[in-house]
Amino acid sequence: MNSTKLIIFVVLFWVIGVSLLFVTHAAAPTAGIEAENGLASGGSSILSDTSASNGAAVRFGVANTGSLWGPGPITDQIPSNPKIDNSSGSIISSYFSANKIYANAYAYGHVYSYSSASDPTYTITPSNTGSWGPNPFAQVVTTASGSASCNPLHIPNSATVPTGSDGWLHIIDSTKPGIICSLWQATKASGSWSSSWGGVWDYVHGDGITPLAGNGGGSNIEGGIILASEVAKGVIPHALGFAFHCNNVSTFRPPAIKTDGNCGTSPVQEGMRFQLDPTFNCGTMPTTMEHMICVALQQYGAYDTDTTGSSDVGFTFQTDDLADPGRAPWQKPGDYTRSGGLYNQAGITADYQSMPDIPVSRLRVLASWNGQ
Repeated sequence: MNSTKLIIFVVLFWVIGVSLLFVTHAAAPTAGIEAENGLASGGSSILSDTSASNGAAVRFGVANTGSLWGPGPITDQIPSNPKIDNSSGSIISSYFSANKIYANAYAYGHVYSYSSASDPTYTITPSNTGSWGPNPFAQVVTTASGSASCNPLHIPNSATVPTGSDGWLHIIDSTKPGIICSLWQATKASGSWSSSWGGVWDYVHGDGITPLAGNGGGSNIEGGIILASEVAKGVIPHALGFAFHCNNVSTFRPPAIKTDGNCGTSPVQEGMRFQLDPTFNCGTMPTTMEHMICVALQQYGAYDTDTTGSSDVGFTFQTDDLADPGRAPWQKPGDYTRSGGLYNQAGITADYQSMPDIPVSRLRVLASWNGQ
């Protein structure tokens, strides 16, 4: 075969191959299309890929989490001259100055799982139903998108649960308009899902703070979680949330509606909104993740939303890296902090990693949630 015929043969072979590809709509679960600076949407998400030129690729067949909060306190930027709480200086010097910020990136992270009518259904009755209130998953809740109850809830077989004792699994069921059904201490045994408690949130029109039902901690557990999609974009467009070790046992402030504090007359109250001194130079941060959190703390701040045993300030991340080869439903989510993982590339190389370059001592307490 001479060179001219060979070229014609190769061209025809290529044309036929491309034609068949489009006619049959053939696709692999993960395509070799690099994310570059684009955004994933619809049935796709950005995942880490060390073989790609920019360290990321687009995965098809997996819904992109995107934003989980509508307009409201969680997404309102702090005004340029907010009113500072009269006790701010003493609170920071007495309770925060020696602390560090750390990342709840895996064991106590939160898993978000998308489901549809084709997935198995389960009727969830939390074990604390009655003693803590009526079953939140049985209540019909209404949003601007429609009315629905979580039960019966579609949960995909691919769902996983974080390894820590909180075990937060959030189901976004396409048959339930506009709501997230959240299972606390989720577990699966003998083919059935159960939980200790849970809640229902409006993620389309809600304010990121107010729960619709099943509120165990006083505010929406969703509010303030750092999402994988946000890390991929390099921007956190909302306030953060953290648990503190010494909250007042009886007093709280909006947007909190109660407290689970255990620290007598402590001046630190659940519902307080903290802001990092806006004159601090976030450009000095050594990692992408620290820079993102630093900027978010200046622009949106962070709410004290819960009580914990740790004296440090822990921010919670979405977990479950679908590209992690060690992922094993239902008990082992994928780890974004693994070598080559999304969080690892941004500077969080291990769970509970501290971020000492963000100066906790330069936090300040706002007089109210809106800084007025």
